[in-house]
Amino acid sequence: MPQFIERVTMTYSTTNWEKMAQFERDFTDCEDSLGNIPRKKWLRPFSSPQSLMSTQWEREWASLSEMEAAGGKMEASEEHTKIRKSMVSSGILNSFHRELLQIENPLE
Repeated sequence: MPQFIERVTMTYSTTNWEKMAQFERDFTDCEDSLGNIPRKKWLRPFSSPQSLMSTQWEREWASLSEMEAAGGKMEASEEHTKIRKSMVSSGILNSFHRELLQIENPLE
């Protein structure tokens, strides 16, 4: 059962939506090939304080050690590093914000 949610919010200009989406397709292919990395769940604002030109993704983790192990795989991957550096240097993102949330249910 997931214990943590990693959430990333990115904003970009309208002309960069397809470029950003391609980077994320590349990340997904790479992360799938590395194995044991949960897939991202994509969210687009419909009614939100976020800009309509933003995207959020969330990924659920069973533990922090699982997240750290996956992060190590991604850091060690030449392909993942290449995609990440290319995305950062592309200038398509206006902002990037990362959160780590602990799932807590006071009713249980």
